[in-house]
Amino acid sequence: MKLKIVKEVEEVALSGVNVEFTQVGGAITTVTFKDAEGRLLVIQKGESYTGSLNVLIPEPPKSEERFFVVGRFMDMIDVEEAFESEHEAKDRLTAYERKTGGYNESGLKVEKRVVLVASTGQIVKTLSAANVGASDPLPF
Repeated sequence: MKLKIVKEVEEVALSGVNVEFTQVGGAITTVTFKDAEGRLLVIQKGESYTGSLNVLIPEPPKSEERFFVVGRFMDMIDVEEAFESEHEAKDRLTAYERKTGGYNESGLKVEKRVVLVASTGQIVKTLSAANVGASDPLPF
């Protein structure tokens, strides 16, 4: 089989695969393949003097702890907001509770969950949940 050099992305005819080129100074430096399910394969010019190619795929999601403000706010609106720290989540819960005119009336709580986080920072799956006691009594 004889192969030719591709100069324009339109020349690539793969069924069900989106192909994108990144060019620097007119030279193709990266080719990205994305299928219908969003899976990626990236082929990139190496940065070393050898001129090697790098074949890249997205890193698998990592397991991390996140803190969620969850519940039904004043029995009207479902809430599920994620935060990286318990402090941030409790601050958000306090903001909700102040809107009700009193504490512990919002219908919300803070939960600690183990989640899978993609390299983009997006939560892709919840693995477990546990209440971290956001309804602790106030110190006064």
